Amino acid sequence: MTRPSLLVHAVVAGVNGLISLTLLLIAPLGLATVITLTLLLTLSTFLGGLSGEGVLRWLQHSRQRPWRVVRPAPRGDRQLSGSREP
Repeated sequence: MTRPSLLVHAVVAGVNGLISLTLLLIAPLGLATVITLTLLLTLSTFLGGLSGEGVLRWLQHSRQRPWRVVRPAPRGDRQLSGSREP
């Protein structure tokens, strides 16, 4: 994981945390509940972003490696089965 990627995930999680804090402060809940929910939402956003990036890297890695091995055509006197010469 690179530093810019970590920074992006932290900023996204922080913005989500601020939005949830604003919405939860409007609701008639206790302060401890608001703080707990805000921290849990921020943490879950951060971990969700990291896991999404992990899945993306895994998919990109599996795309680079073919599932089957393609072997080169044989060389020499052997002819391919589809070719006909007189």
